[in-house]
Amino acid sequence: MELKNGAKLLYFVISTILSVTILRLLLTLLSTDVSQMPAIVVRLLLYAGLSVALHNGLQWARYAMGIVAAIDASAGLFIAVYQFSVNPSFALVFVLFGIAYLVSALILFGAQSLRTFMAEQQKSRSG
Repeated sequence: MELKNGAKLLYFVISTILSVTILRLLLTLLSTDVSQMPAIVVRLLLYAGLSVALHNGLQWARYAMGIVAAIDASAGLFIAVYQFSVNPSFALVFVLFGIAYLVSALILFGAQSLRTFMAEQQKSRSG
């Protein structure tokens, strides 16, 4: 049961982080300021690579993705504070992005079932 819950959490985190990052990319494409585009593309590629490593059970990827997600969570909340004075509707979107990244980071750092599942993944891949 714990392995099943760990698998669900892993795929929830991966899908949430990749979906939010793709939405940020799309919002950047729709906005007039595309200066953040290269950073978001690099972040999307980083998350995609870390997702593969997470799926393979590599513990360092859990820490790396958790740290980057926590940084993105705080950045999203800081951007939201700025956006409240410029465009309040975008501020709400960035608050939601920040919350999604924060929840993902907390799961990566705190869920025992996720750690157990990743250890099993790594064992099964190593032989």
